[in-house]
Amino acid sequence: MKITKFLATAMAMLCGLTLSAQLPVSAEESEPALVDSGIDYTESVGTIRTPGAGYTSPLAFRCKPGETKAYNPTGDLVVMFVDIGGFSSGSNGTTDSDGNYTEGTDYDLDSVFFSSMRQTLENSRRNGCMVGIRFRYDANGVRNPEPATFDQMVRHIEQIRADGFLEDYKDIICYVESGFVGCYGEQWGGKYCSMEDKAKLLDLMLDVVPDSIPVTVRTPNIFAKWAGIEESDLGDYVLEAGSQAARVGLYNDGYMGSDSDLGTFHDRTRDLKWLRQQTLTSYYGGEFSGNLDFAKKYDTYLPENAVPEMYYSHLSYINSNIYSLYKDYTFGEAYDVEGVDNSAYYGQTVFQFIRDHLGYRFVLRDSDLSGTVSQDGVLRIATKVENTGFANPIPAQKAEIILEKDGNYLKTEVDADTRTWYSCTTVSPEFNLKLPAAMETGEWNVYLKLSAGDN
Repeated sequence: MKITKFLATAMAMLCGLTLSAQLPVSAEESEPALVDSGIDYTESVGTIRTPGAGYTSPLAFRCKPGETKAYNPTGDLVVMFVDIGGFSSGSNGTTDSDGNYTEGTDYDLDSVFFSSMRQTLENSRRNGCMVGIRFRYDANGVRNPEPATFDQMVRHIEQIRADGFLEDYKDIICYVESGFVGCYGEQWGGKYCSMEDKAKLLDLMLDVVPDSIPVTVRTPNIFAKWAGIEESDLGDYVLEAGSQAARVGLYNDGYMGSDSDLGTFHDRTRDLKWLRQQTLTSYYGGEFSGNLDFAKKYDTYLPENAVPEMYYSHLSYINSNIYSLYKDYTFGEAYDVEGVDNSAYYGQTVFQFIRDHLGYRFVLRDSDLSGTVSQDGVLRIATKVENTGFANPIPAQKAEIILEKDGNYLKTEVDADTRTWYSCTTVSPEFNLKLPAAMETGEWNVYLKLSAGDN
């Protein structure tokens, strides 16, 4: 299990508590005042592990009938590119010396594929990984890789539903890209890449993928087509909380590559306005463009433009291909955005700042608690936590208070929905814990632990 650490000097919320064997105060006495924990609230500068966010670790499956390998992934967010082209006539055919392609044969997904997917996901869970998934028929940029009919692609998707591995591993699956069609599963250059087909595919994926898992699209106009609105109205779209639309995010494989991110956006200002509301409940991430020379023809990538946009669009994850030129820029007040204190990073490189603020970043600003509590009494804890990251957590996280003394631990789950600890805001979660009557007296340490996935 990954642990989200608060950023104080000790990299955790560590407070001292004295447990008394005396009787609780009487009803006439006033409630004891909270006292400051006394820890150092100086923010630690550095990369921390944030389950479901940050740098991605890619894992490329190559699947064909009878020959799908199981993998043993590592990483905080593993993006599985599951190439099922071996089951598609558009990919498993032959090409002669003149480059002429002869269609192969369409096959159903087989038991080896499903057992390997399950074993890989089980290994991911054991290794503490969170997972994103893209199913695709091509890994090499070859056009028209899909099966001979749209219905056969639907059959593959329905097989995935019927097997149930998405449901069984929904605790570690952060998102599923709508994927499937076109070159690299990026939804261009394929048999079924019309807007109508991509909208139908999104509708099917939202039905097949469990409700707790977001589904991401390659471009905003796919969402517009699916939602039945004009693309020109995207910026004014009003998202209904809890709706299927609230599950839709974006995977951007041309990130910062031009003023349109290599065709991702048709109107950047408008499309980002739409994206800003979507990414409170769904994912935004992808890959930095690999062609920096082309990106330099535009000013989108410049830190003074890129950093505010990362906050505005709530960027949760990216591949490790952040432009290295960001190492030549020093982070300072010029790159500050409203509502967040990033002064701890003054003097660091912009590269490091971006790396450390992908997704969420919780900084403990204050913690007060009961100085003394009687056995069978109530421990009160009051905190202030600032999210200085670009985004908020998307998957639900488990929150626990842990009490420790001499290597002995007591823990209890508490109510704290960190998905609403939004970027550029400070929250004040408070907890009241009834302590056991037989709890050992003495001084105990108090921790707040946030986690995602399983041990």
